[in-house]
Amino acid sequence: MFIKEKLHIASVALIAASMNLSGCNQIASSGLATGSIPVSGGSSISSTPAQVLPANTIQAQFVDAPVANLQYQSKSFSGYTSSTGGFNCSSQEEVSFYIGKLKLGTSVCQKIVTPLTLAAKKVVVSQPITTTSPSGIVTQTGTKQTVQVQPAKASDPGVVNRVRLLMTLDGDGNPNNGIQLPTPQEQRKVTVTTVNFDNTATFDNDASNIVSQLTNGSLVDAQTALAHFSQTLSNLPQNASSQTTNTQPVNSQPVTKPYYGEGYEGSEGQHGYEGNEGYEGNE
Repeated sequence: MFIKEKLHIASVALIAASMNLSGCNQIASSGLATGSIPVSGGSSISSTPAQVLPANTIQAQFVDAPVANLQYQSKSFSGYTSSTGGFNCSSQEEVSFYIGKLKLGTSVCQKIVTPLTLAAKKVVVSQPITTTSPSGIVTQTGTKQTVQVQPAKASDPGVVNRVRLLMTLDGDGNPNNGIQLPTPQEQRKVTVTTVNFDNTATFDNDASNIVSQLTNGSLVDAQTALAHFSQTLSNLPQNASSQTTNTQPVNSQPVTKPYYGEGYEGSEGQHGYEGNEGYEGNE
């Protein structure tokens, strides 16, 4: 009798162990082993890991007051700026900005980008190549050309006219609470690709045509734009490009478009440059 009881207990233990093993197999086949979450009915929902951005990603901000819905493109990222002007870009890359098809300008990736940044230009500078003899005689043996950045001033037409256009397209007409550009769908009405921001005589007419496609408002005058932008600049940190900005970038997804941009030299502080097309086929 005692032996039979022991055999019975052993049988029960064996059955329990078998059920546990069967349960483990069911868990593995349900997808939990690969990161899925079971739901009622025996199905499962796959959990998607958060996107890991490259180590050299910079969380940047476009400021003329923070500008929302401004399209940007770089080699690694493409999207529209957030409500705080936030966007992502990778260190050392160029970033181009658009309103519809209209190219606003290009800058090197940095913490703060402004219309002042976009209006800077690349210039080719020739520098002599010299040798010095043991006796101290300096002889020019040739020249080398380098690309340098010519910073813009806040009062330059190329800066002021960019500010005028952005302010005019602000949804509520009050740049003090940020500039909200029209939605991406509305911006598709803008099919012109370039305007001459440096030539106010032609810019006024070209910009007015763009504005009429998006709003009933009239182009902001230069004096108002300069006063606003000067105030904006005075509120930025002295070396804004090296400061951390409190932004929440949205719609920043890696892109696979081929990159046609070229390199740069001599860019410092808040100064990027203009004149590099960078990309084709802006959608």
